[in-house]
Amino acid sequence: IGMTTEADYIAYMEEQISDARDEWLAEGKAEGLAEGEARGEARGRAEGLAEGEAKAQLEIARNLKSLSMPEDQIAAATGLSIEEIRQL
Repeated sequence: IGMTTEADYIAYMEEQISDARDEWLAEGKAEGLAEGEARGEARGRAEGLAEGEAKAQLEIARNLKSLSMPEDQIAAATGLSIEEIRQL
């Protein structure tokens, strides 16, 4: 390494520690970002699926209502409330 004094050695070691700390921080940030993105994607997928399912239940309810099925049976079949069915 070619250090001539104890001060040179201490400065060298401080630089090594600083470089290692910066590298660990960068790795931690990258891992945190990747984890956050994965959580966000999973949440988005779950919300999208829930929204799609809700739309499907409304469409089924509309179809059953157009066939003159009683509201209580539509509610039982779709999980919608009577009020939701009446608003269709």
